[in-house]
Amino acid sequence: MDYSLPIVHPRKYFEKQDLGENLSIDEDGQLRFNGFRVTDFIKRSVGRCYVVDIALLKKRGNRLREAFLKYDYEFRPLYAVKANFHPQYIKTLANIGFGMEVVNVYELKYVIENLNPKKIPIVCNGIAKHINFDLNDKSLIEYIAKLGEYEDLTININSYYEAKELLKILSRVQQKVNVGLRINIEMHDELVHEDLYTGAGYTRFGLRGMDIVRTIKSLRSSRWVRITELHTHIGSQIVTLKAFKEASRKLAEIFLKIKSKYGIDVEKINFGGGLAFNYIKKKVNSADYNEFYCNYNVEMWAEALVNPISREIKNEKPILEVEVGRWLTAPTMIYLVEVIDKVKISSKFKSYLKNTDEWLIVNGSAITDLPDIVLLKQWFEIVNASKVKEPLAKFYNIGGIACDSGDVFAWGRDRTGPRKLPETNVGDVLAVLDVGAYQLPLSNNYNCLPKPKVFIISDKYIISD
Repeated sequence: MDYSLPIVHPRKYFEKQDLGENLSIDEDGQLRFNGFRVTDFIKRSVGRCYVVDIALLKKRGNRLREAFLKYDYEFRPLYAVKANFHPQYIKTLANIGFGMEVVNVYELKYVIENLNPKKIPIVCNGIAKHINFDLNDKSLIEYIAKLGEYEDLTININSYYEAKELLKILSRVQQKVNVGLRINIEMHDELVHEDLYTGAGYTRFGLRGMDIVRTIKSLRSSRWVRITELHTHIGSQIVTLKAFKEASRKLAEIFLKIKSKYGIDVEKINFGGGLAFNYIKKKVNSADYNEFYCNYNVEMWAEALVNPISREIKNEKPILEVEVGRWLTAPTMIYLVEVIDKVKISSKFKSYLKNTDEWLIVNGSAITDLPDIVLLKQWFEIVNASKVKEPLAKFYNIGGIACDSGDVFAWGRDRTGPRKLPETNVGDVLAVLDVGAYQLPLSNNYNCLPKPKVFIISDKYIISD
């Protein structure tokens, strides 16, 4: 079978940076996650579960900070809360020096409830920040305007209309706020999934063209506005550095124009996120999997962002910010399920499933627990945690328990599968790797399925429902 599938035995990438650095195989041939035998979690949870490695989150957070701190700029890392808003994630990152990036009033309130936001930077992005989602509540802009004691809080304006609504609200509440300009740099990269590419000119995110000029003119005339930041976010899981270099160059160009034409000294340049993660563990020659393998590391990413700024803006040192989610959180969580059934299909239908004729049925659901598999045909590595040391022997399709034909973790009908595993039987535990970004926030109760337990590994197990 040759479908250019990214097949690689776990021993090839376990304990390697940016691939499987906290994964190992024990003396019994079973999978360990930060030293813990993962099959023990299945016994404790009586079914499927997520397991989180907080130590790895700290390690990656500190590595990101160090990648930028070697340059002669003040650097502020921000955590994109939408990637995973479990309280342990935001508390852990805040404790090692991260600020928070939020996209609506609910995320902001969540951060305020769980942290002391007076001590950390907060950047507010997203669309429709001027809208009240609840008639008894406030819009994000109005809510921020009344938080006068939070000095390091910035609203990044997404559109000219939003800027006008901001001014109406501020004139009513008479509170000065820090405002940034979110710039759409109108780029396109064919290696980025179009659903994740917010920096393309056809998306609804960010100011462009004459709207940049109109927005600056309207904001600078208000006594209630301090324009403090230039911001862009070109998308998520950007697998080459070309787009980042161009985005940095364009932000530097706009920074200089704003200063020379309008006399505005912008304090901060915010590059957004997009730092990619290696969901597949080796590069393959297939367009289906290009977006799952990163051609750079975090240190190279930092250099690609900083160099254009230092080259173009020679006499000033703006504060540099990034908003990282996926790269920080993806490898910090795995998802565990147990094989509960095997189904053989007729040989006449094998061609529909890339010549695989057997299903593994597990006691979890991709639709409810790992939705990006269904929504984006996301590839996550899947290993037999009970037999991780054994040779890869057979291709399987892997299906879930929801009453829906689309509830599949891997199958030969699309790029998610099939998967080559050791000979796998009922009772074996499968581990889906690198699910720490977006899957827990997207999880749901389709078919009235209860959500899995979450085990947090620190010095001990902490169970969170």
